[in-house]
Amino acid sequence: MPQRLRQAEECNDKWQNENLKLYQDNRQLTKILEQQNERLKFVAAPDATKLAIIEQLQAEIRVLTAERAELLRNNEALVARPPVDPGYQQLATHYQNLSEMYQLACNELRSWKKRFPSGINIVTQMPQADPSTTRHSSGDPMGMCF
Repeated sequence: MPQRLRQAEECNDKWQNENLKLYQDNRQLTKILEQQNERLKFVAAPDATKLAIIEQLQAEIRVLTAERAELLRNNEALVARPPVDPGYQQLATHYQNLSEMYQLACNELRSWKKRFPSGINIVTQMPQADPSTTRHSSGDPMGMCF
């Protein structure tokens, strides 16, 4: 009996996956069909309507081109601008380096804990942290280890 139940569940999973694929295919086909209907409508429209649509699209292209040029100018201005404060830039770089080193240390600690799951004391003496520093509930100052 359990084997028949398992087979029925496997069959059910297979059919659900197949049903999902068919649903997604149907959605794609519906989108394609809508696009084709729009194209047919455009082709069947009178020439004056076609020209109006083309002029509207050209106007939208001009607006979007102008917006893109403005964004590129703004980006160039931001890139050309010197950093706000060199001290801040140095602090941000130092913080990035410390975060990377901290992450590496956490990964190393996790691998040691996996290697020695019985709780062998790997580190004989841990440096005591300042209790006034902010700590997460796990005791990890950055909330990334464990």
